[in-house]
Amino acid sequence: MPLVGYTRDTEAVSITWKLARSTPEVWRHLTSERHLPEWLGHARRGGFSTGDTLVVDHGDGYLCTSVVDTLDDDRTLGMTWDFPDEPPSRLLVTVEPVADEQDAEEQCLLHLRHTELDDLTGSYLPGWITHLTYFESSLDTDPLPTQAFWRLYETHHQLTATT
Repeated sequence: MPLVGYTRDTEAVSITWKLARSTPEVWRHLTSERHLPEWLGHARRGGFSTGDTLVVDHGDGYLCTSVVDTLDDDRTLGMTWDFPDEPPSRLLVTVEPVADEQDAEEQCLLHLRHTELDDLTGSYLPGWITHLTYFESSLDTDPLPTQAFWRLYETHHQLTATT
């Protein structure tokens, strides 16, 4: 798993993930409604354009509504994050190329920062690590089975739990 690192504080989660793909490839996949079900959920409405309201079904009709408010240079995506039973929060995802003269393969870093989470950081950290694991598999054209999500989440939850 190319998890480079993560931080969690009282209201935010930050994760950096290294991917063996070019920045444009990762960006296209990240903002592809066709691939969204392979790693996050089914888009029910909207898309990835500035001003769009994107509604994603995360399973069993559990909908997250996001307003895309930042879309810069095919490298930065910023949006609100609003589940009906949680306070609204914010998500920022950026991708950047990795310069490595020793490795001819193109790579990039994906940085995810989810803020305004208050006491939800303990559940969002393993959740995003799990979603990014699914994202990488989807990007590698070998999507993980959706029914394995919660078992993998529980493993990540145990690994990231504070004692």
